[in-house]
Amino acid sequence: MVAGGDLLTPEIVSVPWQRLILYPAGWYTRNITVAPSLSLPTGLRPFTALRVERTEAATIHFETTTLETLLDAPVLAGRYAAQVPLTAAVHGAVSLDLVALREEDLNVPSARLRELRNLIKQIRSVFGSPPFLRYEILTRLSDDGSSGGTEHRSSSEIGLASSHFKDWPGQILFRDLIAHEIVHAWNGFYRTPADLWAPTPNVPVSGSLLWMYEGQTEFWGRVLATRAGQFTQAELRDRLAIEAAETAARPGRAWRSLSDDVNYPAFMLRQSVPWRDWQRRRDYYSEGVMLWLAVDAKLRELSEGRQNIDNFARLFFAGATLDAPTRTYTFEDICRTLNELAPADWKTFLRGWIDAHDELDTTVGLTQHGWQLTFTDIPTSAFRASEDESGVADLTYSLGLTVRDSGSVTTVAWGGPAFRAGLRPGVRVLAVNAAPFTREVLLAAVRSSGGRPIMLTIDRDNRNVDVSINYTGTLRYPRLERVDGRADTLSALLAPR
Repeated sequence: MVAGGDLLTPEIVSVPWQRLILYPAGWYTRNITVAPSLSLPTGLRPFTALRVERTEAATIHFETTTLETLLDAPVLAGRYAAQVPLTAAVHGAVSLDLVALREEDLNVPSARLRELRNLIKQIRSVFGSPPFLRYEILTRLSDDGSSGGTEHRSSSEIGLASSHFKDWPGQILFRDLIAHEIVHAWNGFYRTPADLWAPTPNVPVSGSLLWMYEGQTEFWGRVLATRAGQFTQAELRDRLAIEAAETAARPGRAWRSLSDDVNYPAFMLRQSVPWRDWQRRRDYYSEGVMLWLAVDAKLRELSEGRQNIDNFARLFFAGATLDAPTRTYTFEDICRTLNELAPADWKTFLRGWIDAHDELDTTVGLTQHGWQLTFTDIPTSAFRASEDESGVADLTYSLGLTVRDSGSVTTVAWGGPAFRAGLRPGVRVLAVNAAPFTREVLLAAVRSSGGRPIMLTIDRDNRNVDVSINYTGTLRYPRLERVDGRADTLSALLAPR
């Protein structure tokens, strides 16, 4: 299900076939043929990667296909809908398919379309021939502000805010979402981890290589969106600073390595957890970005600049065609490809990262690329956008908490100053140094603490309690700064191809 609303509304319908199908047990889905049809309310325009055979009144009859293809080809339909070609109508064509709540929301500025067309070119410059006849970016624009995506081989389900293409500065956290999902056509469908492939949907799978499946895809989403102009390099560095700070400050790594984080139960991934940085969940996304930055830096170092992560992708994902069956890969396949480019003990390097605990420096790739994580008392635009998305003032790297404008504490950094003072998520801040709580009052108190602890009055279990937080620094927000004497290879990585 795409983030951003229900599957069925009067204006928009999403059809996830896997929720509607009964099929013979024990048969490979690729060996079962189906002739699907779909009836929609009058006035709704459908989009899908399935090929239409004919339309009779409100019923669409699709060409006969395999159950495997059907389960991977959802339909999105809307009353207010538009299709925008992003490439020529040839093999591998890509279209942006929009459904919205209002007709005016379908107007995408020309600059955004130009960037999306550049994105397709940048993706192909890395991955080569496409594993699809055509690709549909099934995009649902909604007013709830949520964003998210689901990948498929010939389409992706994208949920975006109605203002996404118009309020570009405010969308810095989601500009690479489309890039991420398209890359999955290669990393996830044309090639997929061996233990993540299954012949039918009811066969259990494992996720031991999610740091490759999702982590490298997240990495490429950041890089390719920047190469396409959807981020400036400065904006992308601010995004990387947030991820670098998060991964470097994960106390949960003391007990849960990245190779264990991939085992987090899938059915719980969308549920909130009270101690995110200690429990660890889905860190293979953001930490995966740091990991593959380190791999790129090591490839460059070992080959004296002749090899990089682009060369890995071209080699590892080579041979994609429309009819090519899914090719599975293993940890050994990843190491073998890296070794072909730059001989080294890649098994030890990768295992030293994914199995590591507190000894790991997750910023090593950034440093080798010529940038280092620092903290200043002024937040970047990306950090402010992250605060706005979560609806909090984020003092994770100073007091060690995040708090809503109502005073409700949403997170407490494990082991941080607020944690040591006994705070927990769910308590409500009533006053700061005896002054009634507001976000501005709290920020001012931290900024001008002058070496004195900060006194919070909180509502804990319906009792007013004074809590002294022993933090004597100032506000701290992550950003990247250049490393003196080291070449800036990050800029080369992010430059258009």
